[in-house]
Amino acid sequence: MAEFVSGEQIARMLQSLISAKKQVHEWWVDLTVARIYRVKGMASLDFGGGEFQPGKTELCLPIKRSPEDAYGWWELHEGYYLVEFNENLPSRSNQVALLQPHARLLAGGCFHPTLLVQELNSELRVPLWVPKIGIQLKENARISRLWVMRF
Repeated sequence: MAEFVSGEQIARMLQSLISAKKQVHEWWVDLTVARIYRVKGMASLDFGGGEFQPGKTELCLPIKRSPEDAYGWWELHEGYYLVEFNENLPSRSNQVALLQPHARLLAGGCFHPTLLVQELNSELRVPLWVPKIGIQLKENARISRLWVMRF
């Protein structure tokens, strides 16, 4: 039987949590954006994986609004991007993680798919869709929620 684990338990499993006070909730943990890539070229996928070629991407660099700012902002225009998170969740055979867009990301007109994942690391780049109006995201913005189920 599967059961959700508490936000505190998830926080203990995560590596690179930025601020437990702001990120940890009763049943989930907010995830923060580390890097954003613009999708620039077509990928190739085949049945066996021997001919797989990832799509071309370009790292988007955040820009500081003033020199004394500690963090910069990404100004994203309409299109698809790939996001990496600061937090890492090691793989365990008895758990699965549910990744969903944060309510504020949705309120900003953007979204990413809800995913079931075994682990969360820098190899997992989550597709992010930005509408025509665009969006500004600050470095380390909380854009996703992570729930973990054990069975």
